[in-house]
Parts: sequence; C-alpha cells; structure tokens
Amino acid sequence: MQEISNIPKPARIRMRAASTLRVSVTLLKKNGQPMDLTGSTFDGKILPATIFSVTMVDALLGKFEFKITPADVPGVLESTWKIDLIDPMLRVIPLVAGPFNATA
Repeated sequence: MQEISNIPKPARIRMRAASTLRVSVTLLKKNGQPMDLTGSTFDGKILPATIFSVTMVDALLGKFEFKITPADVPGVLESTWKIDLIDPMLRVIPLVAGPFNATA
C-alpha cells in the first residue's frame, strides 16, 4: 500500500444535528497520483458505535464520498469520528479521525 499524503490529521467535523454532511474525497499517493482503491472498502464510525455511509465513487481514481445524516446523529453530540480503509488483503488502515461535534 502506498503512503497517503493528502488527508489532514486530525480532521475536525462540526455540523448541525438536523443537517446532512456530504464530503467527496480523492486519495493521492505521495507523488500526487490517485491511489488505486480497487477491491477496498471503508468503515466510517462516530464512536463508540454509530456507523455512517462511505461509498466508493471511482476506485481507479481514488475517489470516495462519505455522508453523515440526521439519522446518524440523534441530537447534540460530542465525540470522535473515523474512517478506516479495508484493503483487498483485509488489512485495516486508519485514514482519518478527529473530533466530532453536532449542535442543535
């Protein structure tokens, strides 16, 4: 697996609990080329156990998006969020994590 260069760590998310957050991401290798994500999946969580949607958009070009909806955030919440990549060899690779805050 190539080193990923373009994801901030930690990455803070602040949102209103009644809104939907949708973010498109392109993973790049250190040389600036897109990372091939063919055969990979994602695990998106607001800890301790809320799962949110992470969808592959274009595996060859390293593109995916994640979405956090009001159903994922039942009210005001202060926690931590994370997205892990599960590669074709079933290795779990932490991509991004950080503070999560949902306000009224």
